[in-house]
Amino acid sequence: MRSSHAAGVYDLETRSGHYRVALVPQPESEIPGFHATIVQAVRSDTPGRAIRLTLFERDVPLPSPEDRDAA
Repeated sequence: MRSSHAAGVYDLETRSGHYRVALVPQPESEIPGFHATIVQAVRSDTPGRAIRLTLFERDVPLPSPEDRDAA
């Protein structure tokens, strides 16, 4: 199961300003059983400062709607 976020560049407006956000899925993860996506956000009024993080999501299938644990 991959993230619902598609790779690419997105413009976001937040209470603290306008950001340009890039999502880059990684081909391999440092953590077994997870996949990784690099997220980098740059604020339009301070382009020299970027926020960068790695999002790790567990590689588990979603439960089917008939599954008792689906919520």
